[in-house]
Amino acid sequence: MNATIDGPTATGNRFAENGIIQDSVSATPIETGMLSFSKSAPRPAPVDTMQRNCIKHYLNEIGKIPLLTREQEITLANRIKNGDLKARELMIKSNLRLVVKIAYNYQSKTIRLPIHLVDKISKIHKIATQLTEEFGREPSDEELSEVLDMPVNKIAHLKSVSARPASLNVPIGANGNLTEFGEIVGDDNAISPYQLLSEKSLRTDLSELIYDLEDRESSIIKMRFGIEADSPLTLEEIGRIFSITREQVRQVQNTALSKLCRIMSRNERQLTLEEVEQVNRMQARMKIFREYYEETAHAR
Repeated sequence: MNATIDGPTATGNRFAENGIIQDSVSATPIETGMLSFSKSAPRPAPVDTMQRNCIKHYLNEIGKIPLLTREQEITLANRIKNGDLKARELMIKSNLRLVVKIAYNYQSKTIRLPIHLVDKISKIHKIATQLTEEFGREPSDEELSEVLDMPVNKIAHLKSVSARPASLNVPIGANGNLTEFGEIVGDDNAISPYQLLSEKSLRTDLSELIYDLEDRESSIIKMRFGIEADSPLTLEEIGRIFSITREQVRQVQNTALSKLCRIMSRNERQLTLEEVEQVNRMQARMKIFREYYEETAHAR
């Protein structure tokens, strides 16, 4: 019994032309190598069955994502250059089948280093262990370079090629409190709690300022600058919503911005002693929160 990936194909797609993605009539190398098994084969263990089901489900899911034409790829590439994160995500998802095929081709292959590189890497590890015991810390590449009489960039290169990849699914912990390694790996692209709190405070301040505007002015400012929305609208789009011209939208926008400036200037009055103390307490709490987050992130 062979399992196949059902998914749309794009005529003229360069991946399809090169034979990377085949139609559903014939099984792909991924399907035959990863998902096929004969009736006479021994019954797999429960863990193997679960893994097979997970892989099959994943391949079925990525098979539903339409392939990109050459023109679509060029359009997405231009959007990605302009910082469009949604276009980047779509480009990645649309090429997952190609990624899986390439990954499968290398699953059963072992990359062997030349013997002379293995000797140099062993020497680096030996000297690094000795210096760690001497310094009470790991030596830097510059320190290793001085002892081994080897360029710093070569030290860094040999250390990188000798590093063994770690699976994100490896369980860690003890006493039954096991968790996967991937659950403790930090996301460098994630917004920190401190940033979220700052943005929330800024949005609250903006909402209070905009509340003092007229209804139409408030709506136009929110639409124009993407406040309480996914993305800002153009003058033409806002004009169609309110049935006014593009120039009229600009005039309302400028009037509203002028009012906001006056409101902000009016709010910048002399604070009372009680207000100053409240601001100081808030700043102290924010400082403690920021230091705690930085210490937590550094510990990871």
